[in-house]
Amino acid sequence: MRINALSYYVAKFAAMKKVLVAYHSLTGNTEKVAREIAKQLDADVEVIRDYARRKHLLARLSAALEAVLKISASIKEAEHKVANYNLVILGGPVWVENMSSPLRAYIKREAEKFDQVALFCTESGQGGEKVLAQAASLSGKKPLAEMILMEKEIRTDAMDNKINEFIDVIQAAN
Repeated sequence: MRINALSYYVAKFAAMKKVLVAYHSLTGNTEKVAREIAKQLDADVEVIRDYARRKHLLARLSAALEAVLKISASIKEAEHKVANYNLVILGGPVWVENMSSPLRAYIKREAEKFDQVALFCTESGQGGEKVLAQAASLSGKKPLAEMILMEKEIRTDAMDNKINEFIDVIQAAN
């Protein structure tokens, strides 16, 4: 009996999906979304950190230029090994209707190690569809789920509803 019960739990544990939520956030909006997704999925979290300090105006203009020119930022080494995860959920803000340069750098560096991906982005205006298409293309994977959250939705019930729908799609795919 004990061996069968142990075998059952070992098999159940082995079948569980390991999930990583990797995100880049400048203002905290994407971070809030990423942490909520991670909490609901009991996922690990990878903060994509770049070396640039982007708090002052000139640095923000530089970030916008990087996004438009599709330049990858210089990012710090990741804390988690992507190859250890069945699903990586990638998130970032929309910068001038393009993907943020730190998220671009992370995807380029880790893409060959992705098993499955899901994507989300946060925006204050437009460009979310374009960012999701860029991320999917760079990852080389068809995303299990995609989500765009407007800045005005992030502190409302709309955020919770969209996250729940996003997670439902991910779980239905597995």
